[in-house]
Amino acid sequence: MISEATILFLQSSAAVFMAADYFFREEERSPINSAIQRALIPMNQQIDADVRFRVQSATQNLASLIVSALFLLLGWLVVAFLLPAIGGAVGPWVVVLLSLLALGLVAGGMPKLLTAIVGYLIPVAMATSIGLVLKFLIRCPKGTVFGIGFLFLVASFACRWYNL
Repeated sequence: MISEATILFLQSSAAVFMAADYFFREEERSPINSAIQRALIPMNQQIDADVRFRVQSATQNLASLIVSALFLLLGWLVVAFLLPAIGGAVGPWVVVLLSLLALGLVAGGMPKLLTAIVGYLIPVAMATSIGLVLKFLIRCPKGTVFGIGFLFLVASFACRWYNL
């Protein structure tokens, strides 16, 4: 549960940042917006470079990722379909050997896929979401300060929805 004081702080901050659009003239807002944009643009460029590097690394390792996914799929097929279908018709040693085969397939494929998820998928998802926020702030038509206020307002709405 998020406290009402936190939500009120977010809404008050949003009001202050969004009010800058109304209470300052364009020549007063412009230097502030450009100073913030100058700070955000290098971060955005670094995030874009990181995403490109991780996508390039994932594509270079695509063959091993596909093989690992196939191992995992084969292990699942053995456990989910083959063992129930022939389990009662064959001896217990065959079931044990098929189970060990399935376990070996899963054990062979899972580490590479988990490494890919942790090393590629999660960082790309996080960097992309942060990059979208930075792009919004840099290109916000009302100005970067107004955009920051809008993000505070969205955060306060998200907190209210969480409390429901």
